[in-house]
This record gives sequence, structure tokens and C-alpha cells, in this order.
Amino acid sequence: MKYTVILILNFLALGFISNLYAQVPAFGVDSLLDVGCWNIEWFGDPDKGPSNEQVQYNNVKQVLNNTDIDIWGLTEMSNPTSYQQLLNDLPQYGGCLATYDQTQKTSVFYKKDMFEVIQSHHILSSSQYNYDFAGRPPFEVVLKTKSFDNPDTIYVIVVHLKAFADQESYNRRKDAINSLKSVFLDVQRKDKKTIVLGDWNDDVDVSTYNGIQTPFQQLLDDPQNYFFPTKALSDAGKTTYASYSGSFIDHILITNPLKIDYKPASAKVLDMMPTYISSYTSKTSDHYPVIASFHLDNINTLDVDSIVEETLSFAVLMDNQSLLVQGNWMGNVEIIGVDGTKLNTVEKQTEHLQIPINELPQGMYIATMRLQSGIKTFKFIR
Repeated sequence: MKYTVILILNFLALGFISNLYAQVPAFGVDSLLDVGCWNIEWFGDPDKGPSNEQVQYNNVKQVLNNTDIDIWGLTEMSNPTSYQQLLNDLPQYGGCLATYDQTQKTSVFYKKDMFEVIQSHHILSSSQYNYDFAGRPPFEVVLKTKSFDNPDTIYVIVVHLKAFADQESYNRRKDAINSLKSVFLDVQRKDKKTIVLGDWNDDVDVSTYNGIQTPFQQLLDDPQNYFFPTKALSDAGKTTYASYSGSFIDHILITNPLKIDYKPASAKVLDMMPTYISSYTSKTSDHYPVIASFHLDNINTLDVDSIVEETLSFAVLMDNQSLLVQGNWMGNVEIIGVDGTKLNTVEKQTEHLQIPINELPQGMYIATMRLQSGIKTFKFIR
């Protein structure tokens, strides 16, 4: 009888404890594009991070599954086997994993019913940038939308910058982001729908190193092209690194073409996770997830009465030296390589527009036209 009572009391106690922690709820909204970044602290590494790998795995899986975010930029994916198992257990997601040598790899998870991968690759991966990026070059995954009325392309870049609040680490973060901006973003991505997200290991209001100027000032000084949806959270004193109050080091940056699509004030840090997951910081991660939401249908929000009837035809001429674009529409034609590089922009002046392509190397290309009724995209082979 004594042991029966003890067992019953233990059972009731366990039930009471489990009721203190509800399931992680959904934060994603079906009508929006929801994007998040999360450092999952040495995920899958048995010697570092949370000591119980199975508990961490289950908690991470619950967060990714339940929050219902469409695109995740994840850092510290430290075990390829755990990465693959996580994808297997989350069949709604596809994934891309960085291939650099450093153990703490970055990755992108994306909803398979919403996107297909066009390309994944490392940026600024040559030896001259390796030191500044701490052996973790930015990882870009180019996604094409499948579930929207007008196909669109989203460029997702995950960063994991140098850690620690000292002068040398500060300088490396600053040099890394300045290179990313001036060498890559300014040249190839500032006019495209681009998201740079991840663990930046520093803040955007003032630096975690002695409260000096943020190492990301160059991006803040270029508001025409770049915007941090997460800066308002940082300014409000929010925290993403759970061990230190007011340390907001996980950020989402977008280029200007996405700014019109950003849902105002939708950026959130999910710092309420400890209310859903017991001992969150010791059993799951020392970082909180950060999310933001976007509308991708703004190109269709024009007044219907203002849309004129449009006709459009597109062809590669038989000599394979030029494109012929005809129809009742006005705008620009952009020629883009499959790697996302914009090669040429031609403004339509007459009903018959002929664009030379004879100087392009042989291969596949994309021509896009932004109309009042949406974006039209054509693939062609030179």
C-alpha cells in the first residue's frame, strides 16, 4: 500500500510538472511569408552545448515543427547526421547545409510546398575573407516561390560572425560585414529580394564591445538599400542571447525590394520559449529564435481600375543572337543568370523590343518583366 501511494504521488507530480509547460504554439501565418533565424547551440555535438543530445533534439524539433515558420536560417548545425535526421522528422521542410570545414555549420530550412531551390553556395569563401568570417563564409540559398500567384525569387543568406566582445573580434565582424556589403550585396543583391539573417554576434544599436559604435554601421548608413526589421527590438532593450540581458545579437536584414513587403512591427524575439520548454537555456539553446513576416503579393495590390489590358509575347530569334519582346506593356526587361546575377536591363520604348544576347556565354538565362499585373518570367537558352 505504501509503495502504491508513492507511485500515485509521483505520477501526479509528473503530471503537474508537465502541465506547467504547454506545447510551443504556432507563430507563422498562412497568408504571410514568415522567416526566422536561430542559433541552436552546437546541435548534435555530444561534447559541447546542452549535455543531453536527445532532449535538445526533441526540443529543437518541437520548436521548428510547431512555430510553423516558412524559412529558417539556422546556425551551429554541428552534426550532419542530426541535421539529416531532423529533416527526416520534419517532412514539410527541405534543407541546405553549408559545406565549409568549420564544425558550426549554417543551414536553411524551407517549406517544400512553397519553395524550390535554384542554387546554394558560399559567398566570399576565398582565403582573403576566411579570417574575418572565422572560417564560416556566408551561405546563400536561392529560393523560387511555388505557392504564390506570381513566381518570385528570394535570396536567403545565413551568417555566423566571429564571437566574443574584444577589439580583435569586433574588428573582424566589422571587416566581414563591410566586405559582404561592398563586394557582394551592393554589386549583386541590393536590387533583389534578399534576406541576411543569423547570429551576427553583435548588436545594431551599439556594440557589445565596450558600447562603441556598432560594427554594422555601414548598413545602417545606407537606408535606401538596407533595413534591419530587428533594430526596433534591439532599441527596445530586447535580448536574443539568453545568458545576458539586453544582448541582441541575432538579426534579420533585408534589401530595399523587400521593405515594401515587410509587415510592420512583425519582427519578434521568441524569448517566451522558457514558458513552453523546461530549462530551455540548458537543454535547448542559449539563443532565442527571431522571426519576421512579409507580404509577397504587394505587386497585385494596385487598384484594379488602373490596370490596362496587357499583351505580351516573348521569343528567341532563330539566329540565337537576340530576344524579341512584343506587346502592349511598358517597363524593363532584365536578363538574369541562373546564379541570380543581373546581366542586362533594357527599358521598353516601342511595341517591338529586340534585345541582343550574342555576347552572352552559352547557357540558360532568365528574362523578367515587371508589369502592372505582376512579374512575368521566361527561361531561355543561348
